[in-house]
Amino acid sequence: MSTKPLLPGVERDVPLTTRLSYALKHQWAVWLGVPVAMGLIVGLSLPSNPELPAPLNIVSPIIGWTYFAAWSVSFYPQVWLNYTRKSVSGLSLDFQILNLLGFVCYAVYNVSLYWNAAIREAYRLVHGGNSPAVHANDVFFALHAAVLTMVTLAQSLAYPSSRTPPSRLCVAAVVATSGAVLAYAAALYWAPGLHPSCLNGCTEGTWFTWLNLLYLVSLVKLAVSLVKYIPQVILNHRLRSTRGWNVWNVLLDFEGGALSLAQMIIDNSVCGDWSAITGNPVKFALGFVSMFFDVIFVGQHVAFGKRRGVQDAEGEEGSGLLPVSDEEQPANV
Repeated sequence: MSTKPLLPGVERDVPLTTRLSYALKHQWAVWLGVPVAMGLIVGLSLPSNPELPAPLNIVSPIIGWTYFAAWSVSFYPQVWLNYTRKSVSGLSLDFQILNLLGFVCYAVYNVSLYWNAAIREAYRLVHGGNSPAVHANDVFFALHAAVLTMVTLAQSLAYPSSRTPPSRLCVAAVVATSGAVLAYAAALYWAPGLHPSCLNGCTEGTWFTWLNLLYLVSLVKLAVSLVKYIPQVILNHRLRSTRGWNVWNVLLDFEGGALSLAQMIIDNSVCGDWSAITGNPVKFALGFVSMFFDVIFVGQHVAFGKRRGVQDAEGEEGSGLLPVSDEEQPANV
């Protein structure tokens, strides 16, 4: 019987998880190609966008579902890395906490503008009869992202010896922001005499409304996105390493950000209505912000890898798809 390895350099007696890690690590087309395949399959399977002319009524949904897939898949390399290492060292807990706040806000925003008829009508009233630029893929992405961020935080609890405690500033900011949003929502719900309900429609010119609450929530998401990457950038710099921070989530995030911007530009240029961007600034700005920080992370991955001489373009420290022994892990800060 042939003893040829199942994968180059991987013997038959190596555990299945290690073989899978090796395959994913050395087949970069899997991570970047899967979102494209998913976007094509789902985009072509669902009804086309009736508000766009052919062929853009098909192209736009394909782009939308592709960036949804890229952003969604981007969470899994980090989860897999944490699992294989049984450690979250090198991963900023501040980043994960801020990420959860942001994605919960983003989910509330998208779900409300997509499914709540009264809020959609209020949006049309304010924006000249135009509907919200929120697609089904936006809704599913936000919900999926919130769940996967919870999974990553759960891993931080499962591997407590390797995590770095969150900073007081991060905890205070999250508590204060959440309290402000909940206070606004409570006032809308329990003090209807202070404002038009908006559950049954709004009048133009009012500001204390459910729609404006969603704008507040979207601004929280935008503010979180502006700062959430900073703790991870600082941690990478202090460790002089990107080990523990998966480079594939960065590349997939960049792919998703670029396609998200492309979809918005196509939709609005064809319709000649740019109010979808002014009315949905959080989605437009998120693409730019994420891509900016992705460039920084790639730069850190390359710079620290060359300095230490321990990683190549797909190396262990950045992609982290193969387990790393305790001796190779950087000390917590």
